[in-house]
Amino acid sequence: TFPTQVDILHDEWVPQIFEKFDHLYSILTVAEYKAALDLLKSEWLNDGIYDYINALRFGMCSPDDLVVAHNDIQECNILSMKRRATDLVIIDYEYTTLGNKEYDLGNIFAELILDNSYPYFPFIEFVPENCLEEHEFRAYSEFYLKLLYKHGYSGELSEAEYVSTHIDEFLTNVYCSMVLSVLYWGFWSVLMINESKVNQKIFNFGYVTKRIEMHNFLMTKEFVNSRVQDRILKFKEAQLAK
Repeated sequence: TFPTQVDILHDEWVPQIFEKFDHLYSILTVAEYKAALDLLKSEWLNDGIYDYINALRFGMCSPDDLVVAHNDIQECNILSMKRRATDLVIIDYEYTTLGNKEYDLGNIFAELILDNSYPYFPFIEFVPENCLEEHEFRAYSEFYLKLLYKHGYSGELSEAEYVSTHIDEFLTNVYCSMVLSVLYWGFWSVLMINESKVNQKIFNFGYVTKRIEMHNFLMTKEFVNSRVQDRILKFKEAQLAK
């Protein structure tokens, strides 16, 4: 079986960063970069990270629900065609995996609050004012469900019944996917550090710091945080029931 993006994060990237962290920290001489790793360790790289990832994906990645996921849909990877600007092309499939159907939605919603084309070092910028409001998340999710109904549903429910039946779980999965995407790219930026250039002007440390800011900001949104906490509670209940 092919791993999902969350399998890769949980089973490969996080363990690799745990393994390399002390050595990486020991060779750093730039105080700002050390501060970034201190922040990473205090916020994410701790004993609870595996349960956190598992809780966020709880109930989302059953084999029957997996689809092909791009995993990196952001403004730099969406191009408009020269012949007609409304024709869009998505590029950069390097990190494509299987995943839950909500993951790419969560990914692009998260990327709305990060400027990946920022002209000044570290070339990315956290832009919280770009975050969608709750009604906007719902509107996009309902539109997506209507497309699923039109192109993939063969049951007896009407479109309105189908959307109302699935919207709450779908939104929870979108929010949890959004948080997972922030974790995914935050850990990726540390994993990609070239040790031979570790004390040079590289974007990685600023990038993970911005990702942690993004995560903490999203958790201040009650409509996101409440659904994430509900998912964590259900995960813990399932663990206790085993």
